[in-house]
Amino acid sequence: LGATVGIIGVLIGIETLDTIASFVIGIVIIYTSVMIFKETATTLTDGFDSKLLKQMRELVEDVEGVINVVDMKGRSHGFIYFIDVTVTINPHLNVVEGHKITEDIENMMRAEFGDTETIVHLEPSLKKPL
Repeated sequence: LGATVGIIGVLIGIETLDTIASFVIGIVIIYTSVMIFKETATTLTDGFDSKLLKQMRELVEDVEGVINVVDMKGRSHGFIYFIDVTVTINPHLNVVEGHKITEDIENMMRAEFGDTETIVHLEPSLKKPL
């Protein structure tokens, strides 16, 4: 379209129209490049939406048996979320009870966010459970 405008401008005697059309096309290309970069930069650097991570953290904190979320990291690959979370639990729980908490977290994450791979690390809490 820009080339057509430039050629028509030259044919009707307005040679600067070619320069103006080229300039406008250049601006459109630069704008498009910046928008594509903004959309992909976070994913390419293993970044993750901080609002979504906060929402996930709040849901994990509400899982029965979780005393505190110590750390949580996320990344995505396509439409799949990969979440690493460290939680504290009652130090007097046995392995089966602790494992149930990890399964509850994993199942909740899948139910709320779809394709989600969650790795849960358990630590004993130094605080007494409520």
